[in-house]
Amino acid sequence: MHTWKPDAYGQTAAPLAALMSSALTACGFLAMFRVCQIAFHAHLQDFISPVLVLLGLLSLGVAAIFILGQKDFQRMLGYSSIEHMGLLVLGLGLGGAGLWASVFHMINNAFAKALIFLTAGNLYQIYHTKKIEDIQGVIHKFKATGLFLILGLVVLAGFPPFGIFYSELLILKQALTGHHYVVVCLYLLFLSVIFIGFSKIILSMALGKGSLHEKTDVKEDFFMIMPQAVFVVILLFIGIFMPDSFYRVINEAANLLGGR
Repeated sequence: MHTWKPDAYGQTAAPLAALMSSALTACGFLAMFRVCQIAFHAHLQDFISPVLVLLGLLSLGVAAIFILGQKDFQRMLGYSSIEHMGLLVLGLGLGGAGLWASVFHMINNAFAKALIFLTAGNLYQIYHTKKIEDIQGVIHKFKATGLFLILGLVVLAGFPPFGIFYSELLILKQALTGHHYVVVCLYLLFLSVIFIGFSKIILSMALGKGSLHEKTDVKEDFFMIMPQAVFVVILLFIGIFMPDSFYRVINEAANLLGGR
């Protein structure tokens, strides 16, 4: 259902891709959430849950296969978006704490994707290309953009204290609690492959040898780095300290499907 993402994200402008991968993707998940709500209340959970788990794992598998060897940065982020949509659907299929994790993951993923795509926009302004091999050693000359590139990796790969770490851990816990051991093995395998591929690309871009393609007349200014800084602060705040009102909203959303 989202095979269009790599092509669309690879060809569109970075700010529009940020909007599509955060707001539009969240709307797509909410449509799926609504369908599940109706199905669960119609006592069809035993029918729909295995389908959701299968689709979630399939999305993770597709992302794991195609994220390796990508040459276009924004296209790679499209496969990353497929990965995270797979996590959302997998949480819905597992039920229980997985429902809460899916809603929490959706919120964190929206801010994380906005962060990384706006950083991709900065890189295009500097290098005038989206080819990974032509974007190397960013942090050596453009320290803020290089830092946000690495932070994008840290957030999307699920490192603490960012919220994606907790949602991925809750999904894993729910799979173990439900004795879905095959799901656990595939889940860990696919996430490991995606982490290796994603890290290799991002770290080479940020820390590799300098590229000859950057335009030296481009200077980082307040408007190039301020939006990313805001998103990092929001992601840290959600991961470290969750206000009671925010927690209640997620709880109420999960309870619509019978989550605990």
